[in-house]
Amino acid sequence: MSKTTTATEQRAGGPWSITLTIEIAALIRGAGTAADIDDRAHLLRTEISGAGLVSSQATLELGAAEASWTAG
Repeated sequence: MSKTTTATEQRAGGPWSITLTIEIAALIRGAGTAADIDDRAHLLRTEISGAGLVSSQATLELGAAEASWTAG
């Protein structure tokens, strides 16, 4: 019988947290070439807020600042 991951487990650093970290890294990597940095950052902010992942929010803000600086 497989166990379903609960929202609490996900907030504690489960699969959802890892997925968001990967998306933040992709946002930073694409900063020099992607035109949709602001849109992607906004979408990630919405997902992070909905999941209640405070630490991922801080990581995103640092990454978005770096991406904006690199792109601009």
